[in-house]
Amino acid sequence: MSICFRLGFYLSKTFSAMFNPTVCPCYDSIIFLIRVLVPWIAYLALFAFDTVLPPRRHGSEDVQIKNSNLGNWKDMALYLGDAVIAVPFWEQFFRIYFTVQERYNDSSYFTQQTKQPLNDHFMSMASRFQTDQTKPFYQMYYSFTTWAKDVIL
Repeated sequence: MSICFRLGFYLSKTFSAMFNPTVCPCYDSIIFLIRVLVPWIAYLALFAFDTVLPPRRHGSEDVQIKNSNLGNWKDMALYLGDAVIAVPFWEQFFRIYFTVQERYNDSSYFTQQTKQPLNDHFMSMASRFQTDQTKPFYQMYYSFTTWAKDVIL
C-alpha cells in the first residue's frame, strides 16, 4: 500500500473521529472539506518526495513500480476511482511513465498484461462520463487507453 494512500486514509479517519455530529453542528461541512482536501494533501505530499523512477525491467513489473512514484501515483488515482480529482493523479502517473520510457529508450515499458487492468479501469471511468456535460472527462479517460504521449500529454 502506498504511503500517500495510507496518509489519506489515516487523515480522513482521524479527522472524522475528531468531529462528533452530536457535538459539532457543522459536522457535514467539515467532513465535506476533509473529503475534498485530503486528496490534495496527498497530491502535494507526493510532490514532496523525490521522484524515484522504477529500474529497468528485470523481473515482475508490479514489483518494480511498487516502490516508486509511478506506483504511488497509480495507487492514489485508483483509490480515488471515478472522482474527478483522480485526473491530476493520472496526469502525473503518465508524466512519470513517459519519463521512464525516454530514460530507458523503451517504448513498451509495461507489457500488455500490466496495461490491461488499467485500460479496463480507464474504459470503466470513460463510460461513467458519457453525458454531454462530462464529455471532456470521457475523452480524457478514453485517451489514456492509447498510452501515447502525444495523445495524453
